[in-house]
Amino acid sequence: MAKTANYKISYTNFLQEIKKGNIKNNYLIFCNQKVLLDELIETLGTVFIGENFTKKDNLKIFYSDENDIFSLLNECSNLGFFTDKKIVIYKLVKKPGISGIRKSDIKPLLDYFNNYNPDTILILNEFNEEYKPDSYSDIFHKDVLFADLNEFSETAYKNWLKHKIGDYKISDEDLDYFMKFMNDSYDDAIREVEKLKIYTIDKKEIERSDINESAGISRDFSESELIKAILNKDTEKALMIYNSLILRKDVEIYLLVLISNAFIILAKLQDPASKNLTGFNQKRALKLWYDNEQLLPDYKKYLSQINEIKLNNAFTYIYKTEKLFKTGSPEKSIIFSELILNLCNL
Repeated sequence: MAKTANYKISYTNFLQEIKKGNIKNNYLIFCNQKVLLDELIETLGTVFIGENFTKKDNLKIFYSDENDIFSLLNECSNLGFFTDKKIVIYKLVKKPGISGIRKSDIKPLLDYFNNYNPDTILILNEFNEEYKPDSYSDIFHKDVLFADLNEFSETAYKNWLKHKIGDYKISDEDLDYFMKFMNDSYDDAIREVEKLKIYTIDKKEIERSDINESAGISRDFSESELIKAILNKDTEKALMIYNSLILRKDVEIYLLVLISNAFIILAKLQDPASKNLTGFNQKRALKLWYDNEQLLPDYKKYLSQINEIKLNNAFTYIYKTEKLFKTGSPEKSIIFSELILNLCNL
């Protein structure tokens, strides 16, 4: 069985190769950032089809949980008398018990790769956050390019942001400051960049005060973002989010409950009985409602970085904070800030 050893590719380099005309007809792309995939499709469309490329006329999207493989391949084959170039995307929806391509779909796919339509670009897109590239080794083929675009360096991310900011002036220091709000997410970043550009459209220059107004301190942060910052051990951002929420009456009590619940979830995730649950049963056992479900990858990452002793220390810090609040201490902001520092430094 062939192994897909060299699948990691810089997104920037990948895009540059496409712009040079170095394209393939068949791709397996690991990418869970919508804005990157959209940008990639636009670039492929312009190079492969031309300036008249439109998603409406030249792009077809299929989903593995809704469309069978033969419907997909019939679309790719384009056996009509008049042929039009197109891009076809097959979104690989994760389902219990299925990792990678369904076994029954392997042979039809390989048969197509052996005799693919040169007027079609087929993109198999694995867009789930948890993925195993080697589980797709059964469809490894000389005419299929495997590309993992989910891993990116801080430099690549910064250069991409610079490109999206365009002709607006911004210093490197202020760009670094802006990046602190983005959680290394391209999808989050593009929304904040566009908002920031609209906010500064009159002067075409972005300064730290603009960042604070548009994406920073005055932003209406959600409580889940505070939990995420603590789980990612981002002390500066956690304190900044807390300061943006501090004007709400008795917010510390509410936030302490949320933090306590977050660490209870972490403790349950260490329990084999809860760890192996999936779907609704997992949600019910761990109380993963609303934003908590989105934080599951962050919970798992956090657990990989701490041990049981540190987790117990976290509960000690939470208990001490709760006890101090019950004494009616007027210094709630100082006490709560210290809790954030302790949790982020575990």
